[in-house]
Amino acid sequence: MDVKNEYNVSVISFKMTDSSGKQIYMLPFKNDKYTSVESECVVYLPNDFMTNFSNAKKVFFHLSTYEKLSFDCPLLYQETEISVNDIPKNGLLKLNFNMNFPSDFKPYKLVGYRFSVSDKDIRHQVSDTDENEGVFFDTVIPSEVIKDDR
Repeated sequence: MDVKNEYNVSVISFKMTDSSGKQIYMLPFKNDKYTSVESECVVYLPNDFMTNFSNAKKVFFHLSTYEKLSFDCPLLYQETEISVNDIPKNGLLKLNFNMNFPSDFKPYKLVGYRFSVSDKDIRHQVSDTDENEGVFFDTVIPSEVIKDDR
């Protein structure tokens, strides 16, 4: 996956924390399932960011996670909508997502995290292109998986 970043969004910081608020660097796995993870991404939106969304009333930030080896197995998809009037004038925006993986997901050694922005919510995206054009951050998070059957 190429990070196209058509809207020139800059990631200032990205961190994950466990349920106690402690920063973590791997997805915690306990009793055969993932435990709750919070993720925070602070971004800077350039001055001309809103010119890309001049006809929009809301901007949608998406976090999608996927199994890294195949890219065919989406895990979670979350969306945060922000009214264009609520976008800070200084361009700094903090995006928070709660990563509660359903218990039926099998463990993966590597989980991809992808942030994107769009003027369309998930229900109104016609194709993957609608989301992919706004991808501004794509990384891999290791998982605390001890045994990998692959």
